[in-house]
Amino acid sequence: MNSKLLFSLLLFCCGAKEIGAQDTLAKKNTLLAYPVAFYLPETRWGLGASGFYNFYLNKKDSISPPSQIQLNAAYTQNKQYGIAVPFQLFWKERKHTLTGEVGLYNLNYLYYGFGAGNWNGINEKYNAEHLQFRLNYLRKVKPNFYAGLRWWYDKYEVNEWTDIQPEPLLSKAPGAFGSTTSGPGLLGLWDTRDNIYFSFSGHYLELVAQHQDKIWGSDFAYNRYRIDYRKFIQTTKNQSVALQAFGDFISGDVPFNQMAAIGSSKRMRGFYEARFRDKNLLLLQSEYRCYFYQRFGAVAFFNYAVLSNKIEQFSLANDHASAGAGLRFAFDKNKRVNLRLDAAWPVGVGQYTDKNFAQQGVFYFTVGEAF
Repeated sequence: MNSKLLFSLLLFCCGAKEIGAQDTLAKKNTLLAYPVAFYLPETRWGLGASGFYNFYLNKKDSISPPSQIQLNAAYTQNKQYGIAVPFQLFWKERKHTLTGEVGLYNLNYLYYGFGAGNWNGINEKYNAEHLQFRLNYLRKVKPNFYAGLRWWYDKYEVNEWTDIQPEPLLSKAPGAFGSTTSGPGLLGLWDTRDNIYFSFSGHYLELVAQHQDKIWGSDFAYNRYRIDYRKFIQTTKNQSVALQAFGDFISGDVPFNQMAAIGSSKRMRGFYEARFRDKNLLLLQSEYRCYFYQRFGAVAFFNYAVLSNKIEQFSLANDHASAGAGLRFAFDKNKRVNLRLDAAWPVGVGQYTDKNFAQQGVFYFTVGEAF
């Protein structure tokens, strides 16, 4: 973990190369590319590259934020790889928004089971090939209000795992031998943020209803409902407080890899990815943000979540919390697009009998904010 932090700090300070806009020309396109180096127990050494292109589909459009296309690729010592192309396109004074991601991954993961408990950290390592395609379209209904459609497709192939006897975990999970999930959804959005990449003020509310079924090419039939509310409060010129309330509710037959989960660079930093998962999730995140010197900024955050198999079974006895801090570097100061380096740890680690999990921090080095 220290090796990963060291490489992240080096890249954060001096590894990026910017081509294009400086602060004086807000409408000029920007290209950023930088190398990536990391070490993880499940991958050993990994090398790759990341970059993204900020641009305007029409520079005379004074309303639409800059569009963005990213390219992230990495290859590890264990012959694993990941390639992802997320994108956000805005045009005609933000009357139209098209976002999504295409990704192909072959990685090792740790599976801890699902449902309440497993505080002692029993887990199984497995390998999965994951093809992901996500597309979302929004049309402006009136100022700050948008409605639209989405289509999510995921093909998840589990290649191998090692059962822990006499308590096998993954072989008992729905979708243990692979799954394809596909289906449409409805979207609603209210967005008054001052900036979509690093918000200081405004509101964001997204509502999602999604259906997966065999008629759409899915192996599993389930419904997903999501609510994502964020509030940003500017306290001074260069400081703000960000708050998020997120709910993920699933009914029906859902594979384990599509369950609501905590632990990622976006939700519940401080936990291994999908350390805890179930059908329903309630999540609260708070973050203090500031720029303290020219392009440099800092954040401090606290996260809290509960999961349950059924909505009526939510209990604070199965809650989870984490906290951390991070640095920011605004490579594009006008658009507030940041490189971020975060460190986070679980809070209340006394409840975890898995000492390795409880004592080690989780580090994130990426582009853009958690929310």
